[in-house]
Amino acid sequence: MNEHPLLMKGPLVRATLEGRKTQTRRPINPQPSDNIENVKYDDVADLWLGSNKEDNALGYSFSWTARSPLGRSGDRLWVRETWAQVDKSIAPPDMQTGLLYQASWRYGHCKPSWKPSIHMPRWACRLVLPLVSVRVERVQDLTEEDARAEGLRRTENGWTDGTTGYDVTSARAAFQELWASIYGQASWDVNPWIWVAEWKAIEVSK
Repeated sequence: MNEHPLLMKGPLVRATLEGRKTQTRRPINPQPSDNIENVKYDDVADLWLGSNKEDNALGYSFSWTARSPLGRSGDRLWVRETWAQVDKSIAPPDMQTGLLYQASWRYGHCKPSWKPSIHMPRWACRLVLPLVSVRVERVQDLTEEDARAEGLRRTENGWTDGTTGYDVTSARAAFQELWASIYGQASWDVNPWIWVAEWKAIEVSK
């Protein structure tokens, strides 16, 4: 079993803590060439395999591989989120470790010196996600059910990811907005190969 860091924005951290987010998607980098098809993900070897179209008449000729940065089933993702550290003596009663997390912060009278998620060390992490599966697919293979498992929520105005500010007619459309806000609309349009990691239970400390 290995552990891998995972950057996550505040609204999606809250969705994970509430049990609404149980999947995450990341682009495969670098992308395989256009002549790769018949993909297979070897969860034991932790490898993505692609067969070349030109070799299909001869059977599977695996010509490209990639290793998942999210790991494989049985591994754990530790979430890097916006955080702060203060003297324990002045920390709120329910945060006596001195570690604060912006996604859960509700004391408006106090303004901690927040640190970016990318700078969170492993020892400051409070949220761990034990993986039950990792797979490979195209980003546009996303179903409505998958989009909801990405932590999208419904408001009185429609579906939203909680970060882009848009309310749209479906969870899938809301995920498309979220993907475009991170990777650009062109990334959605070209329909890249992606890693999909899924968890069920979560581990929360501090």
